[in-house]
Amino acid sequence: MSIELEPVSPRPLALNLYAQYPSLRDRIDRAVDLYKSGAVTITSTAIEVLSASSDAVYLVKSDLSSCTCPDHEKAPFGACKHVLSSALHIAAHIELPAKKLPRIVKFLRNAR
Repeated sequence: MSIELEPVSPRPLALNLYAQYPSLRDRIDRAVDLYKSGAVTITSTAIEVLSASSDAVYLVKSDLSSCTCPDHEKAPFGACKHVLSSALHIAAHIELPAKKLPRIVKFLRNAR
């Protein structure tokens, strides 16, 4: 079962990510593109993110701690574009108690 949500503008959230993680600007830009394209789907077991360059689907843990893409292990802070696009999606759409939100999503929400 997936949750279909209406996309919202990621710009305010992305600006806050730029401020917090300036070294990740290119990754953030690619994450915004993924988010805007509707590539992020939340299922009952994981977050699925479609690859921008192939037919692959990468799985991101719901706590944003890992991604199945090859870039995740070498990305600074584990922040591959799939994790970042998932964080944008969660911060924009999902209402969860603060104690259950991953740290990057808490930052995004507080900076709105």
